[in-house]
Amino acid sequence: MGYIEAVVLAVIQGLTEFLPVSSSGHLVLVQHWFGHFSETNLLYDIMLHLATVTAILVYFRHDLLTLGLGYVGWSTTQGSLFQGYERRTIHYVLLASIPTAIIGLGIRSIGLETLVQPSVVAVMLLITGVILWLGRGKNSVRGIQDMSIRDALVIGIVQGVAVLPGISRSGSTISSGVLLGLDRELSARFSLLISMPAIVGA
Repeated sequence: MGYIEAVVLAVIQGLTEFLPVSSSGHLVLVQHWFGHFSETNLLYDIMLHLATVTAILVYFRHDLLTLGLGYVGWSTTQGSLFQGYERRTIHYVLLASIPTAIIGLGIRSIGLETLVQPSVVAVMLLITGVILWLGRGKNSVRGIQDMSIRDALVIGIVQGVAVLPGISRSGSTISSGVLLGLDRELSARFSLLISMPAIVGA
């Protein structure tokens, strides 16, 4: 991997990681556009993941502080979506991470060769579009107080499947939350919370 390719891939990762467009799918397509596909080296992967997690930590610092303090029984920040339900939220994040890990590792064990073909990625991007369309305009009102173990498991399963290049992790998990009836803001915030263990584990 040359310097120009590394910079281009990093920019694409930064622009698409938190948009419902599948950063992994776009990275695969761009690498094929460069004329080849190769697994990025370990250090490069670590740096990309570190940057992604850092961005989440900075953006969600107030929510994370609320969850941490609330979990140990201390007073929490006013106005947080998770206030009063800190333990439940953390337990649901851990619960969602279990199917994510199992499915993600299972898919990766198949090997990247069969998953990184542009035609496969194109189909997965179309599936992402369908998922986003299904969640569009749905009236979802359930809050964190109404969230169930089933909701966490379903979203975790969806996140595991999203290891497929072209399936947007954020788009599919947020849409699945909305389709389950969860409030859009809760779906988005929970999606980003469960992304942290997934990204670190990747």
